[in-house]
Amino acid sequence: MSCNAIMDDQLDNRVDEALVMLRAAAIEQGMALSGERLREVKAQEEQARRRAAYDGALVERDKLAKELAAVYEPIAQQLADLAGRIAANDAVIERVNRKLPDSSKWIGSAELIARKLRNSNDGTADIPRITRHMRLPAFKYAALDPYAWPRPR
Repeated sequence: MSCNAIMDDQLDNRVDEALVMLRAAAIEQGMALSGERLREVKAQEEQARRRAAYDGALVERDKLAKELAAVYEPIAQQLADLAGRIAANDAVIERVNRKLPDSSKWIGSAELIARKLRNSNDGTADIPRITRHMRLPAFKYAALDPYAWPRPR
């Protein structure tokens, strides 16, 4: 069972327990639920549901924030470094392809080779290039340097 399913079950159990307690309290008081009292109990039940959803959202948010803080920056740095090296190699390949040595074949980019593509067009449109279309926001925001990739020119 996944973490989310377990958390959902726990939240459902909390809501169910709160509802049982509220209903039991009304019965124990021996009160006939008048229209006003019924509205009051339903409002309390709704608040219990909202509280459980709120608490669950906070737990999940905190878990995701911790994972993002641990995972994103090193991966973004690794991808930015790789993209930079591929872009530099693409520039070299482009120059070489303009004046190929005799009997030499056109050189495809590292991205084309990695993605098993013949060229950067599928016959109907250009295929988005990772190095040209990828945007990686810097993990630590700075107004003058907002992206890990692409790097400013």
